[in-house]
Amino acid sequence: MPAADEPTPGLETSLTAQWLICVSCGTQYPTTSRSRQKTCFICDDPRHYTPAAGQSFTTMAALRASGHRNIFMPYEPSYPGPMSPPSPTTSVASSAVDSGSSPTLSPSDLLINRRHPVMRPDSWKRLGVSYSSIYNNSKAKRSSSQPPKQERYHPHGAMISIVTKPIFAMGQRAILVHTPAGNILWDCITLLDDDTVERIRALGGLAAIVISHPHFYTAHAEWAAAFGCPVFLAAEDRKWVALEIPLHIFLGNSKTDQIMRRSHEIIIEGVRSGFIAVKLGGHFPGSMVGHFDGRLLISDTLLTTPAGLGGWEADAAGNTRSRPPGLNTFAFMWSGPNSIPLSADDITRIWEVLKRYDFKSTHGAFLGEDIEDAAGIKRRVLESIQIQIKRMGWTYNPLLTESAPSQN
Repeated sequence: MPAADEPTPGLETSLTAQWLICVSCGTQYPTTSRSRQKTCFICDDPRHYTPAAGQSFTTMAALRASGHRNIFMPYEPSYPGPMSPPSPTTSVASSAVDSGSSPTLSPSDLLINRRHPVMRPDSWKRLGVSYSSIYNNSKAKRSSSQPPKQERYHPHGAMISIVTKPIFAMGQRAILVHTPAGNILWDCITLLDDDTVERIRALGGLAAIVISHPHFYTAHAEWAAAFGCPVFLAAEDRKWVALEIPLHIFLGNSKTDQIMRRSHEIIIEGVRSGFIAVKLGGHFPGSMVGHFDGRLLISDTLLTTPAGLGGWEADAAGNTRSRPPGLNTFAFMWSGPNSIPLSADDITRIWEVLKRYDFKSTHGAFLGEDIEDAAGIKRRVLESIQIQIKRMGWTYNPLLTESAPSQN
């Protein structure tokens, strides 16, 4: 096991820097062979697409060299600006980058499982990666070499969006959420570089990663290794993981459809985070939303619509007005890019789970998709459901006459 003051070993080697990454969706594959990895199983699925220019791959090394970088945007309704980089005096933990040479992998190191290769557990040793060492070492780092508490936690509130600029792949954001058990990264983006690692460590590191659905699995194995943290995914969507690692924690039993089994509080090293991963299904069988501190992180399990983000407080002359009737706030899609809606039954199941939770705001998959409406946001979810079900041709459905329960 490495000493606590040594850099944490991880997947940042010359090998993984050359692993192929789908340009369209950002999924990282554990191979450098372009003759072997000719397609992307995420993009070949009817929920996504291959661009008109055709399938193509890049690498983490090429992405870093191309000028892409991650921007940190703290979220507060009154704070729209970008977050400043850590000052030179800020204490930052050692980088996870290992610039040494990397051993190679043979085809026998990969276990063909379902539709894609999964690395054999003993092959991690050949990469110089011990996940138990990473996890134990990360705990020592958090207690011994992190900045003082007043420096390491978010200076601008409980949530920080992290997005890659220029936009890469789907262009989604990851959201860093500060909880009593440590920082949780909601969803994941592909790019991971030295600056991102240092800035997150200056904020207290990562205690866990929770990902809503397979479109945002991206390069999460590399992120998990860099921060020595577990990754929580839905058990129903396990077949979409391009690279299984010992740090994966799969939530729930895919054969269980009980409503109460769809709620999973993230507990880290015995500490309750208060962050609840709620399985709604729909977009993918295990699609989840995150519930924390009265906020609902919806990713694109619920798609935030332009009408939902519209400003209806005043007209062009500055006169007070109200929001016109009949406008939706959310859409419920099996495929957003390909405009395939969910069935009425799927939408009904989503509401049956979601109506049990109180929330004052929603936060979508992309920067700017934030709606603050403590008095009306839950009602707007139900109204959006009713609008979609009606437009799909249903004249009778129990939800059409349902009212949103009052919130505490």
